[in-house]
Amino acid sequence: MPLVTRDIQEIIYSVIVKQSSDLGCKVIAISGTVHVHLLTSFSPQLAISELIQKAKGSSFHLITYEIKLHEFFQWQGGCGAFTVSYHLIIR
Repeated sequence: MPLVTRDIQEIIYSVIVKQSSDLGCKVIAISGTVHVHLLTSFSPQLAISELIQKAKGSSFHLITYEIKLHEFFQWQGGCGAFTVSYHLIIR
């Protein structure tokens, strides 16, 4: 279901960017409405699962407890993660 609707899309993106920045990551690209695609740099000392958990957690909390109190919003239970070379991104 496309739960990342236009009215909350930028809010969700900004929370994910902020959380990523707080963890020392730089967001290169972010998009999506059914699920979010995030391209970010991150430190080898940071577990990718921690980045995903905190990004999903902080955005979920904001949407469900402050923005859309009585509306359904939920992230999918799983996630996918892939690595790419810096040289493939910057051309």
